[in-house]
Amino acid sequence: MVLLPLLIEHIARIAPRVSVNIQSRPNEELPVLLDNGEIDLAVGVIPNLPRRFKHMALFEDRYRCMMRQGHPLAGRPITLEEFLSADQLSVKPGISDISRVDRLLAEAGLKRRVATTVHQFLAAPAIVSRSDLIVLVFEKMVPIFDPSRFYFCPVPVPNMQVAATAVWSDVHSDLPAHKWLRRQLAVVARQLAAEYGGDDTAISAAG
Repeated sequence: MVLLPLLIEHIARIAPRVSVNIQSRPNEELPVLLDNGEIDLAVGVIPNLPRRFKHMALFEDRYRCMMRQGHPLAGRPITLEEFLSADQLSVKPGISDISRVDRLLAEAGLKRRVATTVHQFLAAPAIVSRSDLIVLVFEKMVPIFDPSRFYFCPVPVPNMQVAATAVWSDVHSDLPAHKWLRRQLAVVARQLAAEYGGDDTAISAAG
């Protein structure tokens, strides 16, 4: 939701005959998919991959609390106590026992109350809009949502940042088409950094 709209717009402009096939796969499956060539590269927050894979930094982001307008906690920053005691919606795409958010909270010695868990973020806005659940979203996603329906505020926990990367198998590194695709990702990452006023985290075009 952060990078893909810009990437598709960019590719449609410079190479309109190129087709892009996007799959939603959990991080646990990525090593096998990359090794057997089923996917050309993976893009996302992908920690702890084996060292044999190449990677390119794309952008950094941080979490924000998202709730419906009219939520009892809406309209002001929330305290740590309010955050930890509020009923929350957890988005956990993979099959791991703990979500990325809960892993970050555990590193800070904290645990939130998860009332509902979904495996696709696309379900989250509709659920939050009709409940008193809070969900954590990336800050760069905030402009996508209607501010008349949703309220956003900082997460009252330090170090709730993540880094998105592109990851690929070394056997693809020198393929011209693969180099081209990585260059386009680097261009879009620089555009994203410029739009949001952050540091340019994309590295060299060829990775």
